[in-house]
Amino acid sequence: MDQKIAPLILPVKEAAARDANVRAVVNRLHSGECVPVSPCDSMFTPWSKEEKADLHSTLQRIFPEKFRS
Repeated sequence: MDQKIAPLILPVKEAAARDANVRAVVNRLHSGECVPVSPCDSMFTPWSKEEKADLHSTLQRIFPEKFRS
């Protein structure tokens, strides 16, 4: 008989205490060495000319030495 075993769900703090790999990831997240990200549906959607112009304008204001007209 093939029985399925339910996954063990733990709070992150407890999982980090039990597993060195989890602890390492938690430490990197806590220190800011890495940040959690996930793809979104719109990441592959082409930008319109207006969106590109808005981005360029914003970057120009933030980084005037790198984004010149």
